[in-house]
Amino acid sequence: DRLAHDVKYQDVHPNHPDALRLIEASGYEAVLFFFACQCEAAGEYGCVQGAMLDALYAMLGRCGRSGVKRFVLLTDRRVFGDAQEGREDETPFPDTPTGVVIKAAEDCLAHGTPEGMDTLLVRVTSPYEPGDCSSFFARAAACAAGKRPLVLSGSRQTPCDFVHADDLAAFLDFALGDNLSGVAHVFYGRPCTYGEVENLLHRYYPQLECTYAGGGRAGTLMGTAMRRVDWVPRHDFSRELDTLFEKKMRPIPASHGEKRQSRLSRLLRGLLPWAELLLMALLTLAAEDAARENALFSVVDYRLLFVAIMGNVHGIRFGVLAALLACVHYALAWTSQGQELYMLLYNADHWLPLGCYMLC
Repeated sequence: DRLAHDVKYQDVHPNHPDALRLIEASGYEAVLFFFACQCEAAGEYGCVQGAMLDALYAMLGRCGRSGVKRFVLLTDRRVFGDAQEGREDETPFPDTPTGVVIKAAEDCLAHGTPEGMDTLLVRVTSPYEPGDCSSFFARAAACAAGKRPLVLSGSRQTPCDFVHADDLAAFLDFALGDNLSGVAHVFYGRPCTYGEVENLLHRYYPQLECTYAGGGRAGTLMGTAMRRVDWVPRHDFSRELDTLFEKKMRPIPASHGEKRQSRLSRLLRGLLPWAELLLMALLTLAAEDAARENALFSVVDYRLLFVAIMGNVHGIRFGVLAALLACVHYALAWTSQGQELYMLLYNADHWLPLGCYMLC
């Protein structure tokens, strides 16, 4: 909404062929590549960033052939190990799988950039803004609403830092205008710890439980490059929590009647698949019995159809249960004809339908 009317936004994955063709056809002067930003996230997301690494390599090559003059890569603090200070002139030594992938992306920028292209490496601390479902504060609100613990890597004394998306956008604007190159760290800069953030969160979500996974970094980010472009952050997260945790993000306390209705609905949702399994099993029995007297309908294996429907609708657990019920029904049908049950195992012709039920 804050973009100018003459700005066009392209929603396409950077590894998609259309993205590379767009770079070649549009004649851009500068390209910004957002590789990793949410350094306070609990998950590692290594597989996602592995795919982004391939996209970065392809994008750098296409930008070089398309005459792009400047390339800006955005990563985050996870490229540094927990024992490092996070300075701009410090060589990263990552100690997590995600950090290793981010370091590979930064090395790709350093050694894979075509000649004649200026580069800027921007490392950030977790960006946030109202309505951003991937931010640290949105994750805290989701954990409180779902009554799940908020898992943080470190301890209550672990330093943390958050920068508003508008401030990050302003820095990138200044950096492009001043032709900034090299390495720049973007952070708010006010000393803060997880313990202080937890106390602030408890004002809005008293029931939120924060658990710590141990370890803890020595610092967040340090540097002076962002000051060279006269950039000063305007947003402080501690003063904007009312906006971040507005009503539509805040869980509404449920009344006693609503809680009872919610428990009843969860119980019904849990029983529904079992009821469907029983009903479908009875319908299968009826269909098999009816098909014995009709030559047209007897060519269909209704047990196999039963297994296929239950497996596709409710997943592998109910699919396996349906397959076991189908095998039991097949054995009962065999014994109802006056045959001994052990003869079913010695007759290899009957292994095929039983195997098909389990395979399906």
